[in-house]
Amino acid sequence: MLGVIAMRPARTLVAIAALVLSAARAVAAPPNDDCSAATLIVTLPFTDTVDNSSATGGSEDGVGCNTQSAFQTVWYGFSPAQSMQVQLNTQGSVVGDPASRTLKVRSRDTLIQVAVNPNGSASPMLRGGVLELRNPTTGETVVAPLPATGWRARTSGDGEAVAYSYRDPHLTAGPCKSVVIQTGKKLQASCRGTGLGFSLDEPTQGSLAVKLTVGTFSHCMLFGGAVPAETDTIGFFKAEDAAAPPTCS
Repeated sequence: MLGVIAMRPARTLVAIAALVLSAARAVAAPPNDDCSAATLIVTLPFTDTVDNSSATGGSEDGVGCNTQSAFQTVWYGFSPAQSMQVQLNTQGSVVGDPASRTLKVRSRDTLIQVAVNPNGSASPMLRGGVLELRNPTTGETVVAPLPATGWRARTSGDGEAVAYSYRDPHLTAGPCKSVVIQTGKKLQASCRGTGLGFSLDEPTQGSLAVKLTVGTFSHCMLFGGAVPAETDTIGFFKAEDAAAPPTCS
């Protein structure tokens, strides 16, 4: 399977796939984005809360910095009155507002299958489904339930199911708001909120794997490879033109 973004109709391919995963980003850069504007630590202990999702990296100005970083940095200054040991701890840090994390997945593939009997044992209306998002490198994994009560079937004239849709507009069962899957054509999923649980705090993701199980049928996608730097960074990952994984298990 070879994937391209859906807005390229001139190319005739068996499959089309795209994935976007993002965390919330601040509107403006934090006040201590540059070294020259470092927040001064006057007394200890010191705590601070700052959103660095819109902070910048690169060449930082200011005497004593002389640092170039690809990370989204914020700066602090501390001048102790005497020699001492100082411990820094960023435990509990997250990228952006977890409630605003979003995931969008799209794929067009002639090999997509669904249960033809909407009332049978293989149907998601009986068995439900699961969407799994995983980073193959770090092992970070999110499993989003898609319970049977949220599924509906679209049938042909002979009563066989040709498509299924899942809706949970208030995210009562998990982070996925909607899923649509149509035999021989497409699947798409939209998820958001704290239930995604993906940190997105690494400098890059590299690749992300998606597995969608609908009833007894599973569909796997692996997004990664030559991902542009601007679409694989802290707080944001977007990929397309992804080859299918060798197995789907």
